[in-house]
Amino acid sequence: MSEETYEDLAVKRQAMLERLKSGEVKDFSKEINKIDDMTRRAIGASGDDLSALSRSRLEELLRDLRSDQGAVFKAATASFIAGAESIAKLYAAQEVRDLAKTTTVTGTQLEKFSQKRLFAKVLARPLTTGGNLLEPWVKRFTDKAMDEVGGAIRNGYTQGQTNRQITKAVVGTKGTNFRGSAFAKIKRNASTVVRTSVQHVASSARQEVWEGNSKIIKRYQFLATLDGSTSQICRSLDLKECELNKGPVPPLHPNCRSTTLPVIPDKYKFLTEGEKRSSPTGPVDGDKSYYEWLKGQSPKVQGEVLGKSRAALFQSMDSKKFSALQFDKTWTPLTLDEMQVIEPEAFKRAGIFKKA
Repeated sequence: MSEETYEDLAVKRQAMLERLKSGEVKDFSKEINKIDDMTRRAIGASGDDLSALSRSRLEELLRDLRSDQGAVFKAATASFIAGAESIAKLYAAQEVRDLAKTTTVTGTQLEKFSQKRLFAKVLARPLTTGGNLLEPWVKRFTDKAMDEVGGAIRNGYTQGQTNRQITKAVVGTKGTNFRGSAFAKIKRNASTVVRTSVQHVASSARQEVWEGNSKIIKRYQFLATLDGSTSQICRSLDLKECELNKGPVPPLHPNCRSTTLPVIPDKYKFLTEGEKRSSPTGPVDGDKSYYEWLKGQSPKVQGEVLGKSRAALFQSMDSKKFSALQFDKTWTPLTLDEMQVIEPEAFKRAGIFKKA
């Protein structure tokens, strides 16, 4: 095996994926800018006062605008899906190469892998963030975006606003850096949809490779990012091992940055000895979990990450016990009240116990 460990490769892949996400967001935003321009023109084409139009004429204008928007969004979605297919194939191919390094040493033969069938399988996998399929989820976003634009224009019309006021509400102004407008919200949501979708595609492609080689890979390990921006669910799952198809797979929430690693058989563990993982405070041992890393941070950092009450509880407990306390058996996050029922003494030590 190369000097780079499997975890090194996984971290590099995730860093590359974040760059790919940013590129896809930029490309999708360019298409939204086209819709921004056509919306400005549509409002301006009504004359000096959009509110002077009859209701039927307004609806005709909005139907034409939606048709034009729909054509742009359809092309943008098709381009994005094509890009997602390329990302799926890239990450699957990388996973095959990385697995091959292990199988070369172990003498195990990889199953043949079909790139042609890969993306269809990825598209058939529901997103963990709500159980949606990728293509319908993206389409619902574009439909909602068009509804936002039409609704903002109708609202301005009903209130008798000038064209300038309606344009400000719909697309914003340079003076306010376009904040508070319908299009500002659409662009934020588009970024979330694109980033979450790309994460889903990459994770699903790798899962497909593992499932196709289940004689070698039977389990996987969750890997969160060691920094202060990691979500509660991801930091609590860090380094947890699950059977294939029986555990959570990123993305677990919008804009999720977590990834997964295949768990190789114990007799080949020597291949991953000495693994390190990156953190803002420098490299740490590969088997050190998020909460073990957080134990080494200052109380201030712990409070910023966990919040006051959870930080107090964390400081009164072993990091592994704290991690195990975060979920029920179905990976559903527990509230503080639910956690107190399980570990009342820890809450008393932390000084945050609540009497029933």
